[in-house]
Amino acid sequence: MIKIGFIGLGSMGMNMAKNLIKGGFDITGFNRTKSIYKAMGENIMYFGENGSAQKIKLINQIMTWVNHAVICEAAVLAKKADIDEDKMYDCLMTSFGYSRVFEVTYKNHIQHENYDNPTGMKMMVKDLTLARKFAGDYGAMLPMTDAAMKLYSRAIEDGHGERDQCIIMEQLK
Repeated sequence: MIKIGFIGLGSMGMNMAKNLIKGGFDITGFNRTKSIYKAMGENIMYFGENGSAQKIKLINQIMTWVNHAVICEAAVLAKKADIDEDKMYDCLMTSFGYSRVFEVTYKNHIQHENYDNPTGMKMMVKDLTLARKFAGDYGAMLPMTDAAMKLYSRAIEDGHGERDQCIIMEQLK
């Protein structure tokens, strides 16, 4: 992975850094004031030496993409059971089944089986691969991540790497 460093972000560098972070790049910034970093996001935290925050990012990716796979699995069941998905969505938005992943993806992609996504799932699979290596380094098992990864990897093998992650629903039907 390419590592990018900034010395003194300024307004122009701050926007470049934001876009690079969104693109999944590892950014290191050296600046005298925290105000510049605060402008890059609302939730800026320091986790320690260089690379420490990457561990949190990988844990986030595990939680996000395993959750996404479970939502796809439940959606296929709802469709097969002929459940009113609008009512189900409204109900789940107020239940323990709620997640930010559910909120953001269900109506836009999953419910309507919209597999178009400008970023595709290759970057996500790269992150889950790194997360699995990270877990292995610490002797942790990731059976749920492994199960989700099988679905995502098969979708990529089937030529759907540029599609939305919910394309795994086709395997679950």
